[in-house]
Amino acid sequence: MRHLTSLSLWLLIAALLIGCGPRVKPISLHDSSIPADSRRFVADTEDAVSIARVARDEAARELREVRDWRRDVVRGVEWPAPAASAIERLEMVADQRVVLAEMELEQANAALELAQAKYDLVTAETAIRHDIARYDLEPLRARTDTARDKMRSLTESILLKRDEIDELTTRWWAAYASWADKGDTRLYYVPFIDVEASKAPAKKRKKPREDEPEEPKKDGEPAGAEKEEEPSDEGGDLRIW
Repeated sequence: MRHLTSLSLWLLIAALLIGCGPRVKPISLHDSSIPADSRRFVADTEDAVSIARVARDEAARELREVRDWRRDVVRGVEWPAPAASAIERLEMVADQRVVLAEMELEQANAALELAQAKYDLVTAETAIRHDIARYDLEPLRARTDTARDKMRSLTESILLKRDEIDELTTRWWAAYASWADKGDTRLYYVPFIDVEASKAPAKKRKKPREDEPEEPKKDGEPAGAEKEEEPSDEGGDLRIW
């Protein structure tokens, strides 16, 4: 809850920075009065904003998927009682994976903010260089530096969080191995398996005795052709739905 509050605060600050920051008029990439190299430089920073926006959307999607995984697989499955200790470890891993996904979304928003700040700065510098408009570059540079520092801080925090998750994952596998030595672990691999049906022995095709004559072949059926086995509802492959 504390991290969610922090995330909301960062998003609010980012929105205020974007809304209250210096306004820079975009430069047309088709303006022939501006040299092609300058237009290309502006276009590159504009592309970076689009890429950062896509990455932000992808980070939001991954956060939703991690939350769904924690809800459906970790907490939505009725695990057997002997697995309680192992599942407790798994829940710790799942909770921290959600926190990590939230941090990565926050980082993606910061990356978008940095890309937008760079675009505004480059656009303003280009406009001044070619005498199109006049801007105060100091606030634009300060905004870019602040966004860059924020990105650096978030990256360091994410690296530490990943190390923490690696350690928790190691503990989860140790607990899982302890349970696997004395429990039925198929539920972990296939959460929706029909365990009772899977315990039934598979029906085997009856082999003819050596002294028993083979069944006569039907007309048109090649010699040596094997009779197809009739499907059986008893046992057989594991039923997954």
